[in-house]
Amino acid sequence: MAALPDKHRLVLFLYYYQGYATDEIAQILGENSSTVRSRLVQARRKLKLRLETEGYGTT
Repeated sequence: MAALPDKHRLVLFLYYYQGYATDEIAQILGENSSTVRSRLVQARRKLKLRLETEGYGTT
């Protein structure tokens, strides 16, 4: 997760570790809710690709 850009790492942290909803994160960051949801999708995709290139998720 540390390899992700700050904007992606922050929304993942707030969503998964702090338990905030996307609307709450948007309010905290001063962003649109759609922007936060988009960043979550992008962050998940980047994290998945990163883990796969390191050999995780392969059987």
